[in-house]
Amino acid sequence: MAKKKTAIETPEKLPDSFTPEGYRPADPPTNRPAIWSSEPEIAQLILAIAANIKAKTIIEVGCFRGATTTQLAASGLDIHVVDIQPELPPMPPNVTVHVGDSIALAPKLPKADIIFFDSVHEFKRQRDEFQRYERTCGQPNTTYIFHDAIHIADVAAFCAWLREWYDVVIINTTENRGLAIAKWKGSRKK
Repeated sequence: MAKKKTAIETPEKLPDSFTPEGYRPADPPTNRPAIWSSEPEIAQLILAIAANIKAKTIIEVGCFRGATTTQLAASGLDIHVVDIQPELPPMPPNVTVHVGDSIALAPKLPKADIIFFDSVHEFKRQRDEFQRYERTCGQPNTTYIFHDAIHIADVAAFCAWLREWYDVVIINTTENRGLAIAKWKGSRKK
């Protein structure tokens, strides 16, 4: 009898010729102030999802200068931000900043309704980071969101890999960077 795959079993590497269907490199970002590390609408999309699922806790993995963090903070939700070297402005009390390696810090974070990834955009690291957060911070109904799902080939490849276990929807953003939203296929107990 064949062993059933789980979300934490992974291929060692993708074939050299792997290219996600429909992928094309995006044009370089334009018409955006240098402070923004992600498009201004990203936080609005995350907050719309948060309202829809009645989220209370959001984890943001990778914040750079806090473009998304600043907008999420204004929501009053419990926000946990993880970055190896954040360049954040002062944050309100509902935001907890965790400085260090995202994978090492994951076990110290709470369970979350939404986990937003915008850190190291390399397939293996994205996979390892996701798996650690899925195991330590995820819940059966956690929504996982990945930035640069169109713009960066490794993130697009990761999202294609994730489709074996998760329903993944990729939407385009103003700079053709893309945002992937993933929910577990079916039900499970954790």
